[in-house]
Amino acid sequence: MPESLQLEWKPEYCLGDALIDAQHERLFALANVILKTTDLPGLMRANLDLANYTREHFIAEENLMEARGYSKIWEHRGLHELWIQKLSLASSPIASDSEGVHIALHKLMRGWVLQHILVEDMNALKKIQS
Repeated sequence: MPESLQLEWKPEYCLGDALIDAQHERLFALANVILKTTDLPGLMRANLDLANYTREHFIAEENLMEARGYSKIWEHRGLHELWIQKLSLASSPIASDSEGVHIALHKLMRGWVLQHILVEDMNALKKIQS
């Protein structure tokens, strides 16, 4: 698998909440495990780890937003459900096309960073921090 598929966490991805930033960074690390893994059992295990941690992260993020009175919490929960579905779809061909899964996951994670973390999460956290 090409090195170019590795995802690099950058300080500018931080949103200013230590817990959420640490979780986002861990999601990158888990995605990179998938992108580095070539054997099917390892790929399936890494994918399950990413899916489970994604759900855990979304719950923590939603709890934070709810505790701080974020008015668009239901809309944000809907976005999280959409990302869970996208992750599932990107991972579905693991048994037959691990290279395709690597490419699909890379695209998904880039979109997650560029759209969800840097736009949607950033806007939500700004509103609840002010």
